[in-house]
Amino acid sequence: MSHDNPDRPLQEGDPSRRDPDKVDRIKVQVAPLKDILSTEEIGCALLKVDTEGYEYKVFSGLDADTRLIFDYIIFEYSAESLRRAGVEPVDLLRLECFCHYDLYSIAVNGSITECEIKDICAAEEMAGNYLLVKKDVTSLLDSVF
Repeated sequence: MSHDNPDRPLQEGDPSRRDPDKVDRIKVQVAPLKDILSTEEIGCALLKVDTEGYEYKVFSGLDADTRLIFDYIIFEYSAESLRRAGVEPVDLLRLECFCHYDLYSIAVNGSITECEIKDICAAEEMAGNYLLVKKDVTSLLDSVF
């Protein structure tokens, strides 16, 4: 929301997007997922990650037990955002956690297509949303393919 008018959403060229003195700040409590989640309480779990280039920090910070709670993970991949966050894009895709999941691209129209990490690496400037499906899960996508 705009600092000057709380009912007006921020626009791309809005000066309050660039001037930290014009942005309201709030404190939020932060805790690792492993401290929040209990595997006994979760059946089929979906994690959505959209951290504007900090996806590497999220994925590399998940220990195996916590990561494997999630049957499905949706994440945004943007080479430009990753670089702004100080990460080479290919480093995100080389994380060990990706080997436990099948990878699908999610098109703007919502269609889902199976793909491989090498395809994303080859088109390094590519940006988009991707779905990870844990390999040992009977996928909801099976009926699609």
